[in-house]
Amino acid sequence: METFYATLAQICFALVGLWWVVVQFKYDQLMSTPAGRLAAYSASMHFIAPGVISLISILVAEDLAIWRLGSVLGSILGMVAGLAALRAAMLTRTQRIIEVVLIILFGVIIGLSFIFTPVFGVKPIMIESIVNVGVITLGANYAWLFFVGAPAKKA
Repeated sequence: METFYATLAQICFALVGLWWVVVQFKYDQLMSTPAGRLAAYSASMHFIAPGVISLISILVAEDLAIWRLGSVLGSILGMVAGLAALRAAMLTRTQRIIEVVLIILFGVIIGLSFIFTPVFGVKPIMIESIVNVGVITLGANYAWLFFVGAPAKKA
């Protein structure tokens, strides 16, 4: 698990860096309004939150109490950014759907933090790793939609 989480953390922070390059390409579009800045921030959190969770998982491989706390805090970070973006950001319909699914996935990660026994023989930390891959995959799609097209206008 340690190797997996180390790799996942590297991927997350590399994607954050790439996203910040995209923000520079679309600077006028994303940074000119509070809604655009919030959308850009939310996209960053789709990589930063699982990256933080992964780093904490590496650091405390033997201390599951700290892993649980790190997972909860990282997921809350992701959920708050997602909820704020849903409320105020300029998102397309597809981005809104992705945002809702991401919020649900972060909720699943929080739920896994309170499970102390294996589920169908699989440790909660292992299930969380799979959910984090889903978060990163959907986060990359969310960010890609900003890169290839104009965000929707706030309703």
